[in-house]
Amino acid sequence: MPKKRDTESGKTPVSRPKTATARSRKTASTAGALEGTSRSVRALANAVAKDSFVQTREEIERLAYRYWEQRGFQNGSDMDDWLRAEQEVLACQGCNR
Repeated sequence: MPKKRDTESGKTPVSRPKTATARSRKTASTAGALEGTSRSVRALANAVAKDSFVQTREEIERLAYRYWEQRGFQNGSDMDDWLRAEQEVLACQGCNR
């Protein structure tokens, strides 16, 4: 395809390499900063979720132990005690939201 000529001067325009403008550099650095922030927020959220999970599990363990204690430490119903405690703890967490 032939190059277009400037009609007034008769010369072929010279194309210049495109360089990053101050705005595009700022946008790129902001995007990089946000990406880093996003990673830290995700890491914090994961840590909080993990801590929350551990706390919930410990609550279930304590309550299941109390149910076992109330039954006189009789063996054979550990799963029933755990499921009952789990249901109660999770239902209670739903009330607090």
